[in-house]
Amino acid sequence: MEQNSDSQISWAPRLPFSLVRRLYKSFSIGIYDDELCDDVGIRLYLRCETFMRVWENKVACPVCRTVFKVEREGTSLCPNEKCGWSTDFNRYWASIRPFYAWPGRAMAAWEEYYEKYPTKKTFHEKMILIDQLIHSFHIDEKTNLPVKTVGSKLFEGKRKVIVQMLDELSGVEGSNKEQWREEMLLTIDKDLMENDPN
Repeated sequence: MEQNSDSQISWAPRLPFSLVRRLYKSFSIGIYDDELCDDVGIRLYLRCETFMRVWENKVACPVCRTVFKVEREGTSLCPNEKCGWSTDFNRYWASIRPFYAWPGRAMAAWEEYYEKYPTKKTFHEKMILIDQLIHSFHIDEKTNLPVKTVGSKLFEGKRKVIVQMLDELSGVEGSNKEQWREEMLLTIDKDLMENDPN
């Protein structure tokens, strides 16, 4: 029996920033919370997986979880013969918008995290990768310069608040804060930072 309920298409949602703040706060006082680190790390991994799939016009069938490409023309049927679910590009695209799941110009950041996260075993390895991802930027293809932070693609909330919180957390190693701020000055998000020289 054919099932064509496109409202069931779902994507990994943006994270509450409170989870990341808790992780960084515990880390700053020497507490290595593996469970929280894995929670944040896996949520970010699933978010990057969403971006990878959307970039390739793919979807996980909401009925059987088979991943397949949605064609721009006509109806795209789930390749699992026992499933029968289908969609078209317009309905597929409409499912992406509420999840803010268009990857923008940060594919290199999403891909790097998606490929590397499963290989990281220790708390410190995961923290460094998480830190690198959340402090990444959308990159201008012509100039190769940062355009804006990826924070609003990863976290719930207003962009200004996210940028200020990312600045507060910038770099698990202190030397990274200066580099983060230098790159921020090149982006459209620069005016969202609080004018705190320290």
